[in-house]
Amino acid sequence: MKITPEGVALIKQFEGLALAAYRCPAGRWTIGYGHTGPGAVAGRVITPAEAEMLLRADLARFDAFVRLKCPSATPAQHSAMVSLCFNIGERNFAKSSVLRLHQRGDVTGAARAFALWNKATAADGKRRELRGLTRRRAAEAALYLADDGQGDAQRTRAGDVIPEKPLTRSRVMIGSTVGGMATLASGAAELAEHLEWLRSLVLPLVPYLPSLQAVFVALGLAGIVLAMIARWADRKHGRL
Repeated sequence: MKITPEGVALIKQFEGLALAAYRCPAGRWTIGYGHTGPGAVAGRVITPAEAEMLLRADLARFDAFVRLKCPSATPAQHSAMVSLCFNIGERNFAKSSVLRLHQRGDVTGAARAFALWNKATAADGKRRELRGLTRRRAAEAALYLADDGQGDAQRTRAGDVIPEKPLTRSRVMIGSTVGGMATLASGAAELAEHLEWLRSLVLPLVPYLPSLQAVFVALGLAGIVLAMIARWADRKHGRL
């Protein structure tokens, strides 16, 4: 299987054509349509025809790699994964959750996982999210789902493909944590009245316990409300 014309157009759109070598955001010399291999050196200038030749050679390489890893992929799935592999390299693609979930048969999960690859390591060694990569990942995810057998009206759009949030950024987790910590703190204040060793720890706070307990209760309620609102928003947008 080879990448489809739609896949080639996607790569061309996001890579852009550069006839003179330049350094990409990751600091690698690049030329043509995102070519970073041999021939991408400082000072080199090529023609549009040479850029097409470099692109065809690169596509043949990534076509073969994705076909080896995903022999049963549909044309759209194959093309989307070739575009991703083209951009992040074979080594990163081989360890990506896109590949792992695709091989597992989790099409929706694989589509969501594209969006996780929207950062690049800059020349200073720091990883930063790039708006262009975010847009590209969304386009690739939409292409990946293009021949999923569903009707056009039911197909997932690029804007619907949202990656799972890390737990540290999850509003559900934050709300639950706030509520739980507040409950524990309030409980500790009440236990202090019965346990000698705990009483000694909170003795300096005794005059303020009534006020602190009220604060803990308020925080607990706020945490529960935050978790409920976040969960409602997740359900509304299909992030169950």
